[in-house]
Amino acid sequence: MTAPASPPTSIARQLQTSFRLISVIIAGALAIALITLALSVFVVGPQLGREIDVNNNAHEVQQAMLNEETGVRGYLFTRDRTFLEPYNQGARDLADFNARLDAEVAGSPILQSYLIPARVAQQIWVTTWAQPLAAAPAPTSVAAAQPILSTGKTLFDRYRAAETPLANQIDVELSSARFNQYLVLGVAAALELFLFTITLFVTARQHRRLQRDIVQPVDGLLATMRAVRDGDLAAKVPESGPLELRQISSGLTEMTRSLAQEREARLARESEAIHNAQRLQQILTLAREVAGSLNLRYVLRAVATSATVVSGWSRATVWLTDDEQNRLVAAYDSDGTNGVPIDIEPLALGEGCAGKAAKYGRTATDGDDATAVGPDGSRTRLALPMIVGARVVGVLEVRDSEGRTADAATVESLDALATHAGTAIEAARLHQKVEERSELDALTHLFNRHRFEVDLEAETGRSLRYQRPLTFVMMDVDHFKTFNDEHGHQRGDEVLQEVAAVLTGELREGDTAYRYGGEEFGILLHETDVVGGAEVAERIRTRLEQSLGAHGNHRAVTASFGVAGFSERLGTADQLVRAADAALYEAKRAGRNRVVISVASDVVPAVLARQRKTGRARPGAVKSARVTRGAKSA
Repeated sequence: MTAPASPPTSIARQLQTSFRLISVIIAGALAIALITLALSVFVVGPQLGREIDVNNNAHEVQQAMLNEETGVRGYLFTRDRTFLEPYNQGARDLADFNARLDAEVAGSPILQSYLIPARVAQQIWVTTWAQPLAAAPAPTSVAAAQPILSTGKTLFDRYRAAETPLANQIDVELSSARFNQYLVLGVAAALELFLFTITLFVTARQHRRLQRDIVQPVDGLLATMRAVRDGDLAAKVPESGPLELRQISSGLTEMTRSLAQEREARLARESEAIHNAQRLQQILTLAREVAGSLNLRYVLRAVATSATVVSGWSRATVWLTDDEQNRLVAAYDSDGTNGVPIDIEPLALGEGCAGKAAKYGRTATDGDDATAVGPDGSRTRLALPMIVGARVVGVLEVRDSEGRTADAATVESLDALATHAGTAIEAARLHQKVEERSELDALTHLFNRHRFEVDLEAETGRSLRYQRPLTFVMMDVDHFKTFNDEHGHQRGDEVLQEVAAVLTGELREGDTAYRYGGEEFGILLHETDVVGGAEVAERIRTRLEQSLGAHGNHRAVTASFGVAGFSERLGTADQLVRAADAALYEAKRAGRNRVVISVASDVVPAVLARQRKTGRARPGAVKSARVTRGAKSA
């Protein structure tokens, strides 16, 4: 037969037993602490203090003897009685500390046995050598003092030999007193640690009981409730403990299951709304960016970037229609260097995915759905026509190589993006054609002064509106009138064309160079602060110096530059030009062939620091970074 189970002990009884046991342990620990304190205060402490005093007094006696010897020796060598002052002070200290040492060792027969020989040797040295010499006249010469010094050294060495055993014994007794102190503290600590271990054992045992019977089941329920509160509806509800806790667990399980189903449906709706909002935001961002710019390359880049963001795919290509040859030409490809399409041949209308979209004026894919495999190995491809009025002006093509598909909302967003893109691109193309005919300088094929003023107003307005950096560089060919006089106007025109070619080659896409007038040129640097503008100007200056240096009968052609950054201090286009012009004047006044930054930009320390870091602050580099009041804008 199985013995009946004993009734469980109540939690109150367990807590009472634990409290009594812990009280006994605390009382024992307190008793040990009191005993340790009493031993330290009344036994070990005084003993250790006496030994420390003995040791200190012995050291003071040694120091007094050394002072006496030093004073007598100085007196013998110099025959100057002022050197006896250390001796006199040492004699007074010796008498004082000898008396203290005698009192301290009075209770220690062992120390007394070592003290007596040292004291005898000390008295012999004092009475037979130090005192007589201090009282008598000094020898008349160093030679006469040598025998006396030798005798004194012999007597002092005897004293040191007799004193050494005493010092050793003092160290032994001091170490013993310290050991006794450590022993008392160590035993007390061991006992306290023992009691602490027992306390930990008892506490751990009682803690396990509480954990097993009550705390664990309740903690499981509370943890599940906190997880549900924090959104973890998949948390498992433990079913343990008494019946009431099991019923609570079952009800909590049903509740979390219902909440999880509702949350899944809500998250799906929210995710779709967020994605649609992000796509719409990207389309609005594109519309804002391209609305203030008629630069075709900039518009194409913005359209391609927005298409990859909206679709989430890796590549976007913008095709433009060539009405004369009835075909599509790739104008921008996100995989190309700076967006320049590489090895992408023109497409006839109706050819390929993009050609079909252009021919039929509707979205096209490589197959019956958006996940078909294209001829170039891509897993997805969509082509959306960009329509202005009733005419297809181009095609926006997106593709992906990772198997991601396009849902209906994505296609709808891309279609809206293509509509905005078509309008912006067509406006930029028309503007480009008109500007190319009316705003180009005939000699250099750079934009002329009129185009510069139009672009400057537009770009400064954009910079203010979107808080983006903009820098203007004004450049002047050095001594150009003299060059014309020496080499003729035909050669002068050729030099201006060569300068324009250097500017075109050194600038990024999106940055623009202008023939400002005569031998003056202007450069607008988008998304570039004045520090970066100074670096671009220095690069152009170096390139001109290398390309148009002196050769044959021709003198070297160099240029001076003034750089100004658009900011709150230069709040209008006119102020920006005046600031760059003032900086240019300062560059010419300072010797030409250099770059100077307007003081209105407040960035000279940053330029100098960057030049020092890159090693470019050398003669003929940004000699430029020197800014004087002459470069301050009006």
